[in-house]
Amino acid sequence: MKATTGFAIILRRGAAPLLLSCAIGALAPGAHAAAVAMVTDLQGKATLASGGMPRGLTICAELDTGGRVQLGAGATLVVLYLDTGDEYVFKGPARFEVGPAAPAVRDGPSPVRRSLSLGRSGKDVRIRPVAIAQGALVMRSMRSAPTAELLAQAESLRPPADAPLSARVAYAAWLEGAELKDEARKYWKVAAAERPDDTRLKALAAQ
Repeated sequence: MKATTGFAIILRRGAAPLLLSCAIGALAPGAHAAAVAMVTDLQGKATLASGGMPRGLTICAELDTGGRVQLGAGATLVVLYLDTGDEYVFKGPARFEVGPAAPAVRDGPSPVRRSLSLGRSGKDVRIRPVAIAQGALVMRSMRSAPTAELLAQAESLRPPADAPLSARVAYAAWLEGAELKDEARKYWKVAAAERPDDTRLKALAAQ
C-alpha cells in the first residue's frame, strides 16, 4: 500500500513560470488545500501553529494562510511563496504570520526577499508531485529510458553546484516529476547530508 501526499507550486517569472512540487508526508485530508508557501531550507528549529498544536517544521513543509511560525535563536528559514516565486529568508529569533501574498513579521528582523531562479530554460516547466511511498517497493527496472529532449531540458535547468539549497531542492523536485528519480536521489542525498536533522530530506534520500 502506498501513502502519498503532494502539492503543486507555480513560480511565475515573466514568460517562464515554473511548476514545482514537494511531498510533506502524511497530513490529514484537506490539510494542504490552502497552502500558499513552503519551506525550502531550514537550519535550526522552527515551529508552525496552524489550527492545532504547534509542530516542528521540515524542508518541504506547507504553510497555510494564517499559520504562525516561530524561529529559535540562530535559526535560518527560507520560505517560498508558491504563486510568485518569491523567497523570504528569515533569521531567528523571529515570529511571523503567513499572509496570502507575503509573510507578516510579528517579532524580530524583517526577512530578505529574493527571487528563485532555476536554470537557463525559457520554456514553461511543469512537474508532477513528489511523493514518498511508505512500505512499497520501487521497481526502477520498469522505468522507460528518458528521451534526449528530456535530458537536454534537465541539463538546462540544472542549478550550479554552489546554488542555495532552496534552488537545489526545487530542481530535485522537478527531476522527480520528470521520472529522473535516480538523478533526483543524488540531490536529495546531498541535501540530506547538508541538513542531517531534516527527516523529510532523509526520507526522500532513502527512496
